[in-house]
Amino acid sequence: MRRWCAVFLLCAVPAVTVDARAQSSADKAAAEALFDQGRKLMKKKNYAEACPKLQASQQLDSGIGTLLFLGECYEKLGKIASAWATFKQAESTAEAAGQAPRARIAKVRVAALEPQLTKLELQLGASDIPGLELRRDGELIPLASVSVAIPVDPGSIELTANAPGYVGWTKQVDVPKGPTVITVQVPALKAIPVEEPPPKVVEPPPAKKTSPVRDDGGQGQSGSTQRTIGLVVGGVGVAALAGGTVLGVLAKNKNDSSEEECRPGDARFCNAEGVSLREDAQSLGNFSTIAFIGGGALVATGVVLFLTAPEDRAPVALSTQLTPHSAALRLGGQF
Repeated sequence: MRRWCAVFLLCAVPAVTVDARAQSSADKAAAEALFDQGRKLMKKKNYAEACPKLQASQQLDSGIGTLLFLGECYEKLGKIASAWATFKQAESTAEAAGQAPRARIAKVRVAALEPQLTKLELQLGASDIPGLELRRDGELIPLASVSVAIPVDPGSIELTANAPGYVGWTKQVDVPKGPTVITVQVPALKAIPVEEPPPKVVEPPPAKKTSPVRDDGGQGQSGSTQRTIGLVVGGVGVAALAGGTVLGVLAKNKNDSSEEECRPGDARFCNAEGVSLREDAQSLGNFSTIAFIGGGALVATGVVLFLTAPEDRAPVALSTQLTPHSAALRLGGQF
């Protein structure tokens, strides 16, 4: 029936040829059924259910008559922008098909709706963001339409802006009935901060250990071995005492030299050279003290080892341990 009737003057509009885009006879039959049901719902003023039926019919088997009815349904439902766009499509389709009466009807309806349109204009804070996508209620908005007032239906719409590597933007906009133009500023998206990896903790190298020094004659170590170790330890202690003495002399010389660079009688006021010499003297003095203490301890240990060495065999072990922060000499055995 939709091929022989128009929207407004049902009997005055000539017949419409079948659209060549219909996929099959089944599609045509379904489209015809949806069209008839949509018209019945419109007569009952149930436009909320009628419009989807007519839209589905148009998708299955498009026709100028269906477009005219669909535009009328959208207008009754308050979707002025959808009605205006549908009548525009009907006008261009009718003109291309050479159906002047229907083209004139659609043109009149377009002119009547145009002053009632509500338009939305988007302004971008930054349009050079790679991969930027704008969407209205999930539908992609071409970036070319930015800064252009586009007709939209009244109601609540959701605007979103997203781009890879950037924080997304969302805004809910309540569109009033027209005529009016709503301008929405889409802010420049902010880049998602890149989290830096935590600093790598460098573990100190493991302590290096030397194998114990053993004189294993099959039965353990003799007292002569312990006395030898005592002599070695005592010798190292003596060398440390000698080094401490040398460091002490150097420290004194540095301190004496620094006094020449300071105010006479007051060591608190020195020039840069004097301060440097005094600091060197203090460091050398500290090392000298450490050398004396360590050397004395080693000498005492060597004496004890030498004097307490037994005549019979006894297991004795000497080992060293080196770390990045210390050095140690370990002695183990039976005395």
